[in-house]
Amino acid sequence: GVETALERQVALKVVPPDNAHAGQAAERFRREAKLAASLDHPNIIPVYRVGQAGPLHFMAMKFVEGRAVDSIIEQQGALPLSICVAILKYSALGLAFAHDRKIVHRDIKPANIMITDEGRVKVADFGVAWIESSTMTQVGTRIGTPAYMSPEQHQGLPVTGRSDLFSAGVILYQFLTGERPF
Repeated sequence: GVETALERQVALKVVPPDNAHAGQAAERFRREAKLAASLDHPNIIPVYRVGQAGPLHFMAMKFVEGRAVDSIIEQQGALPLSICVAILKYSALGLAFAHDRKIVHRDIKPANIMITDEGRVKVADFGVAWIESSTMTQVGTRIGTPAYMSPEQHQGLPVTGRSDLFSAGVILYQFLTGERPF
């Protein structure tokens, strides 16, 4: 989309208005926008604005020219070790910044790591992020992408930054082999 007031291209994320859980989704969406907007780091995609147009809740984020790592792996398979290390290093810097603020991403996967056309690494989509002291998600609720979730996420237990580190390990395996471990 285009943010007309500032004449810049943006990426828009919306909550589908026909979602059966639209109220919960809208609340989680507003929380994501607030969390993501608080994370000003070179390895995290910034949020510019959040709003609502009729029944449609939206978030405007920096438009990143580039590709998600999952599409790179899909196209070429396993990545060279030096590339794996660089992607993981810069993703970890963004995650560490979030973890220092007690924010756990909970959905780290190749689709949520972007490589810009200039080769910069950006972590995206804090849509299911967790504030370590939050009660937004009830214990027993499983949120995330199953193939990348930590054991405590699968069990519906509280998570910490270590859960994101587990996911990073799964990603590293996929980077090196071109396939997920499970």
